[in-house]
Amino acid sequence: HAEIHSETLYLDIRYTPLSPPPPSLGIFSKMLVEPSILEFYHDTPTPKEWRDCQLKQLMFYNNACTLAKREDRPFPSPPLLWVLSAGKPTTVIQGSALQKSSQWPRGFYERGPEDRMFLVAIRELPQTPETLPLRLLGAGKIWLQALQEVLQRPASDPLLLHRRHPAVVTTSSRGRQPPELRVTQRDAMTW
Repeated sequence: HAEIHSETLYLDIRYTPLSPPPPSLGIFSKMLVEPSILEFYHDTPTPKEWRDCQLKQLMFYNNACTLAKREDRPFPSPPLLWVLSAGKPTTVIQGSALQKSSQWPRGFYERGPEDRMFLVAIRELPQTPETLPLRLLGAGKIWLQALQEVLQRPASDPLLLHRRHPAVVTTSSRGRQPPELRVTQRDAMTW
């Protein structure tokens, strides 16, 4: 019997949809149809960083189950974990037995369905309008190409317009208490 202590971990983004995401977000809108944790890496995540992401998902889920038990509610589903990496973390993919996803475009990797963990190698995404919002999160040539695509779009393009989308989003600056931000139709998030 051993007690486990852990330092406080912070999620980059915890997303809880209050309505379907706007289709103008392309593949990103399909990713955000249910509660999710998003972790972003400008460089490729190391195996330790990947395990930290898994730990965050498991700890968040454990806390949600503890609260549900206390309130005599059914346990929720674990949130989806989306790790977005500018590059392809080959060591993580091989070491964690991630497989190319059959349900998502090239660049999406996943573990078994019960794990609810995905890795998106932004560098590998196909260059399509549907992947543009994700490719804007890339680095180097990928980011520059995506930016060029944005600049070539007409001003009336739905991707470029301010979108009103209700959601509950929690963001974090590592090492500080994350502020909770409730976004409503009245004061909407700009996508």
